Amino acid sequence: MGRYVKAAVTAVSKIKGLRLEVTPMSTILEAEEIETVLQAVIVAHEAVKALGAQRVSSTLRIDERLDKPRVMRDKVLAVSD
Repeated sequence: MGRYVKAAVTAVSKIKGLRLEVTPMSTILEAEEIETVLQAVIVAHEAVKALGAQRVSSTLRIDERLDKPRVMRDKVLAVSD
């Protein structure tokens, strides 16, 4: 599985305006526009299919904050104090 994850991460890391954090259990994507995140999913799938994968699965949980600007680091800081 590692080679598929690596290919997906390498591909999405080239998307302008996308920030990502690879963790042991998932990859966290962050962007100003939701379209950028959705584009990353498509790009990741294409990268994995290009390696010959016969099945590609993604699980998305989207937290779109509309009332104020937030970044993923804010959540970490909120629980580390």
